[in-house]
Amino acid sequence: MPVSMRKPSEKCDSLPESFELPQSFRPSVDLDFKFLTSSGRTTCLKILTVLAHLHPEIRSCPLLAPLVVILLHFLDEEQCFACATCLLTSKRILYLDQSSKRFEATKRSLVDLARSRSRSSFRYLISLAQRRSSTKLSLRHEEMYKQLSGWLTWLFECLPFPSLVRVCDCYFVEGPKVLYRVGLAIIKRYHNTFRSRDPPGGDVSKSVGEFLSQASLSGDDLLKAGFSIRRISRQLLLRYQSRNIAATRDLEEGTVGSPLALAPRLDYTSSIISSQSQFQLLWSWLPARSQVLRPTCLFDTKEHGYSLQTLYRKCGSNYPLLLLVKTSKEEFLGAFVSVEIEGNVDKFHYFGTGETFLFSLAADPVKYEWRESHPQSYFVAGDSSCFAIGGGGKGYGLWLDRELNRGMSCLCDTFCNDSLCSTGVDGYFLITSVEVYSFL
Repeated sequence: MPVSMRKPSEKCDSLPESFELPQSFRPSVDLDFKFLTSSGRTTCLKILTVLAHLHPEIRSCPLLAPLVVILLHFLDEEQCFACATCLLTSKRILYLDQSSKRFEATKRSLVDLARSRSRSSFRYLISLAQRRSSTKLSLRHEEMYKQLSGWLTWLFECLPFPSLVRVCDCYFVEGPKVLYRVGLAIIKRYHNTFRSRDPPGGDVSKSVGEFLSQASLSGDDLLKAGFSIRRISRQLLLRYQSRNIAATRDLEEGTVGSPLALAPRLDYTSSIISSQSQFQLLWSWLPARSQVLRPTCLFDTKEHGYSLQTLYRKCGSNYPLLLLVKTSKEEFLGAFVSVEIEGNVDKFHYFGTGETFLFSLAADPVKYEWRESHPQSYFVAGDSSCFAIGGGGKGYGLWLDRELNRGMSCLCDTFCNDSLCSTGVDGYFLITSVEVYSFL
C-alpha cells in the first residue's frame, strides 16, 4: 500500500495548513480524499498548487482534483504530477474541461445523450421529475438539465471506490466518452431497478446518487453496460458540447485564483474590438507564447481597402495571426492562424497546425479548437479567389471571398463548430470590416 494511503478504519485528520486547494481546481462539491493519509492529502494539495502556478490560463477545472486523489492511491508524487500534467496538456484527447462554461456544457451533454441514446430511461426520469415537482416537463425542458446536473458527482462521490478506480482506469485510455457511457449505464440501471417500486426521495440527481451509494455496483458491469450502447462517437459528443457552450449563459468566465496574463491596451483604434474586456477574452484564448508579445495591426479594411491580395501582402511572413471579422449584423468572429500566409496561398491547398482555432464573440463567446480526435485536420487554405479556415463536412469553418465582401461559416469536421454567425438562405453573410493582427 503506498505511504500516501490510509486504511479505511483510520480517522481522517484536518486539512494540512501548508497548502490550500487552488480556486481554479476546486471541484463542484467538497473534495473527498478517499483513503489518503494526512501526508497524502498534503501531497495532493501541493501538486494542485504547483499545477495552478504553471497553468494560470486555466480558469476552472473541477475534475482535476478528484483525479489527482485517485492517482495518488497508486503512484508516487512525481508520477502523479507527470500524469496530471498530461491530462491537462493532452492534444490527442481533451480529458478535462478548463473553463466553467465548458464544464457546465459537459454536465448538460449527458441529458442530450440520454434523450437520443436511452430514450425510454430518459422518459422515466421525466415522469419521475414531473411527479416530484408537479410541473409538466417536455423532452427538451430546461428543468431536466438542472435535475441531472450532478451526474459527475454520481461517479466521483457515490460509486464504491473500487468501481470508481476501474472507471477512471478506462477513462485514462479512452477519454471523457467513458464517463458519458457510465453515466448512461447508471441511468438505465436506475430505471430498471425502480420500474415497479418507488426510488429514493429528493430530486432526480440526489435520488440516483443515493441509489448508487446503496447498490454497490461493479465497475466492470457499468463499463460493459455503457459500451453496449451504440452510436456514441467523439464527434457526437463534441457537437453536443459545442451546442451546450452556446446555450450556457451568465457564467463567470473570469479567472479565479491565479490571474490570467492581462491583455495590453491596444495602441490601434479597432472598429471590431469594442471593449477591453472583449479583448481580454480574446487574449486569454491565445497560446501562452503569444500572450507575452504585443499585438500589432497589419491589415484593416478601413485603411487598406477590401482586397484579399492586399491582406496577403500586408501579412507577409508574420505569424501567428489573429483574424477579426465584423458582419453587417454587427456580429464578431474570427480565427487564430498559427503559421505565416506568405508562400502558402499561390494555389488552394491546406496548411497550418493544430494551434489554429475559430471563435465567435456573439452573446455567448465560444472558441472552437482542433483535437486529434476530430475527423479532419484541414486548417488553413487560400489562393487569389478566397481564404478559408477549417474544412471537411458541410463546408468551411470560415471563408472569405477575394473582395472581402462576403463570407461563409458552416459546420466543418476540423473544428466541429457551429456556424460562427447568422447567415442568409444561401449560407453567406456580408462583411463590413476585417482586421489582422500579429504579435511582435
